[in-house]
Amino acid sequence: MKEREWSNFSVDGSAPAVANGTVYTGAADERVYALDADSGEKRWEFWTWNNVTGDPVVTDETVYIGSEDSYIYALDVETGTRHWEFDTAGRIRGTGGAVVDGRLYISTFSDGLYVLEEA
Repeated sequence: MKEREWSNFSVDGSAPAVANGTVYTGAADERVYALDADSGEKRWEFWTWNNVTGDPVVTDETVYIGSEDSYIYALDVETGTRHWEFDTAGRIRGTGGAVVDGRLYISTFSDGLYVLEEA
């Protein structure tokens, strides 16, 4: 029988993304979390202004994630420090994105697809 290695009940929001031993996820408590993939220990958290149900996109240096506060956030993978934010003027829910050739592609709930330069 399988046994649970760890769980974190405070995280309820987006689907997780896992990269380099870290689980990145948004939560209904208006935060983005980075958790150690082996232990579940919190590495960092970032506060937004609404629920974070957009799925994270992770690159070597940045986590991109959308929030129901209408912002797309670009966060440092190691520290959670905000590199930049972009106001879409529309809630971002349950949508993932992709980074291809230096461009971030992400959809909003009400305003369609956005394409932003990664840097």
